[in-house]
Amino acid sequence: MLQTYALQKIIENLGHENIIIDYKCKAISDKYKPVQFYKFRNPIAYVKYLINYRKSINRIKLFNEFLSTHIKITEKAYLTKDSMIELNSIFDKFICGSDQIWNYNITNNDYAYLFDFVSDNRKKYSYAASFGFSRINSESIVAYKKLLSGFNKISVRESNAQNIIKDLLAQDCPVVLDPTLLLDKQDWYKAASKNVIFKKKYILIYILIDTDSVFDFAYKLSKMHNYEIVCIGTSRKKPNVTFIDNVGPSEWLNLFLHAEFIITNSFHGTIFSINFNKEFFVEMLPDQIDANSRFESVLNIFNLNTRRITNGDSSSINKKIDFESVNNILAKEREKSLNFLKNIVDSNE
Repeated sequence: MLQTYALQKIIENLGHENIIIDYKCKAISDKYKPVQFYKFRNPIAYVKYLINYRKSINRIKLFNEFLSTHIKITEKAYLTKDSMIELNSIFDKFICGSDQIWNYNITNNDYAYLFDFVSDNRKKYSYAASFGFSRINSESIVAYKKLLSGFNKISVRESNAQNIIKDLLAQDCPVVLDPTLLLDKQDWYKAASKNVIFKKKYILIYILIDTDSVFDFAYKLSKMHNYEIVCIGTSRKKPNVTFIDNVGPSEWLNLFLHAEFIITNSFHGTIFSINFNKEFFVEMLPDQIDANSRFESVLNIFNLNTRRITNGDSSSINKKIDFESVNNILAKEREKSLNFLKNIVDSNE
């Protein structure tokens, strides 16, 4: 949601009207459908499901509120490729991105994200697209090669995606910043909740995969600084940790903006920490997930490899980040990325 907001805002700032296509990918939509009652054989499991389902409904409500307030989207929702064909006569250009839109493990090989519904190849562009893995499987090579070769200009979010494009198309494409990094901290304040969510000074944990080592490290950091620990992104309860469930995009931004430290194993958790100049630590995801290339790429760009957590500890636990250096790099990378995007929206191709 936040990368969508950022990309739309930046294109508006460049002087161009743009709108998000309200496309409903079946593979993604199915993940949010309620589980059928008859599938629960254990009453306790069903009660737990109901509790989590209510929390999920609240989060969806917050996401929808952010969407309706901050993002311009087509009035019509599109459910199939065929229904989107009409868009060819409406829009001058199509930009896909960012995030893992080309990850077939998420989309179930939904080629709408590769613009299979766009008839004019001159209209096809990508900004900071990601595969979410380091190597494309053999079953998808032919389709991806055919569809990607039809793009006018391609940019990707990390070096592994750049290598995949090189292997598929025998061409170089630039690595650009995730669109959330194109907006600065003050821009993000405008979209953040103004409510006080947590009063005391706190260490924020934001994780996609729950690990004991993340909490072990948080306890060490808490003891050193006498800060509370707040966690979003997991349902497991831990002692001396405040878990906050009712979090949408605006609340998420609020919690990041006001944290003293951030501990994460999320890519966007990492880059928002960098953008907000927060002292942060990142734990890599398990190797079998094949999802660490995006972490490695951004940590390399900003010379922040020492911020890794390994086995519940970090060599930088007592060190501060040199944000003057980080911000200088960010300014240069932001300029390069904005120039690429400007060339797309300003061109007469």
